[in-house]
This record gives sequence, structure tokens and C-alpha cells, in this order.
Amino acid sequence: MTEAQRKTFEIMARRYTEVNTTTRAVAREALVREGIRTADGRLAPEYGGPAPKKPSKKPTAARS
Repeated sequence: MTEAQRKTFEIMARRYTEVNTTTRAVAREALVREGIRTADGRLAPEYGGPAPKKPSKKPTAARS
């Protein structure tokens, strides 16, 4: 990464942070949009939240 690219990234990251931390509600929306939080506000499994429940596998009747 060149110095110009690093500076550009730094400016963009700072701006993104400013925009997405203006209020708690905006910050929460950003975390959901980024996949860090689920829509109900819980931490996503990829970030340490509980794993999604697997559907139960019920035995099926044997077909003849």
C-alpha cells in the first residue's frame, strides 16, 4: 500500500466512523448492516454470539 493509498483509506475510515456513530440507533443499524449484530440486537455467531439452532431431524416413516 502506498502512502497515498494509506492516507485515502485513513480519511475514508474516519468519515465512515463519524457517520455511523452519530447516534446509538445509527450505530446499531450499522452493526446489523455489517452482519456483526443480528436484527434482534444479538451478537452474530461469527463474532461470538450463539450458534443458530439447527432444525430437528425427525425420523420419517419408511416407504414401501
